[in-house]
Amino acid sequence: MKQPSVLHGLIGLFVLAAVAQPARAMDLPTEAFILLAQASAEPCAICAEKERRKAVAILERVFAPGRELTTDEDCLLVKMNTGNEQELTLSCYPPPSLMEALPEGARPPRMVFRFHTQGEHLVGIAPEDFTDPSPAATYRTSPPGTRFAGRIRCIAYKYGDGEVFNYFLKDHTLLVHCAIEQITPVQR
Repeated sequence: MKQPSVLHGLIGLFVLAAVAQPARAMDLPTEAFILLAQASAEPCAICAEKERRKAVAILERVFAPGRELTTDEDCLLVKMNTGNEQELTLSCYPPPSLMEALPEGARPPRMVFRFHTQGEHLVGIAPEDFTDPSPAATYRTSPPGTRFAGRIRCIAYKYGDGEVFNYFLKDHTLLVHCAIEQITPVQR
């Protein structure tokens, strides 16, 4: 009789281990980006709002507090040149598959990961979610365009459109709040 409960326990541990694995950078929700792109080109305001709501629902499932995103050699974090000293994007975004799936006139949203530090953060970011000084210093001392191997963790933002993100309609930008867990500059 104990064998089935042991087997169920092992299956549960296996499922838990699989779910706890950090997402790879290429595991981004393409469907949500397509919906946001379609909404940006949609002349019907009500239709565009419906598409944005669908996209937000998908993004909520993918980007949750604590979820980690890990880079690989095909997709690295990149320091942006936006004037905001705490923003990263991905070298592999937008992927060709997304661009090919877009209808005429649609463009993918900008994808931005914004980290927060004790000295530079938004109201609504918990102190335990600030990026440690060491990875923040690595970022700050690197010029715009620097590519990094690393890992970021999604963090809660009290005033987001989703639990960890904001979507800015005017700029067509998805901004995911994060903490840098680890970054290392990569030579090109």
